Amino acid sequence: MSDLKRTKKVLNLYAKKVIRDARNELSRQKKNTSGELSKSLGYVITEKNKSLNLEFVGVSYAKFVDQGMQGARSSFKAPMSPYRFGTGSSSGSWKQFTSSLDKWIVKKGLAGIRDEKGRFVSRKSLRFLIQRSIYLYGIKPSYFFTNPFNVSKSTLPKQIANSYVQDAMTFLEQMNKQKTK
Repeated sequence: MSDLKRTKKVLNLYAKKVIRDARNELSRQKKNTSGELSKSLGYVITEKNKSLNLEFVGVSYAKFVDQGMQGARSSFKAPMSPYRFGTGSSSGSWKQFTSSLDKWIVKKGLAGIRDEKGRFVSRKSLRFLIQRSIYLYGIKPSYFFTNPFNVSKSTLPKQIANSYVQDAMTFLEQMNKQKTK
């Protein structure tokens, strides 16, 4: 069966819905500061050995925003996360982390805040305090992608089965026409 048009269409509709819902969830949770994460979300459908594969893609840190990250000292914020600071299992450097955190502070408008005694806290000090807190105690998961994926997944098996049956019937009809010629 070389042409799985209906099945591909169902997968496309499913993937578009998951991406749309994930973007909405990012906005709802105010996790879309720069818009980079939202813009990076996408999907790829490939066909290999007469089977279809759907893969969701996004920036490398999307998984940390979604699943959270355990801190080097505590896993309280994200006890179920497969990711943990200090394990070295992720790509990226400390310099990249601090640079992106600095940009995030500016976009969030956190620069120019004051401490409890009314003293100005420099952006460098603020960045250090935030990155230390994230490193030690982790990042709470948002499930911006996981929840829309799981909700939409519940209707997918029936739709895939129906579309695959229709594609198979079309294929058999084409084969039957070729034999009768």
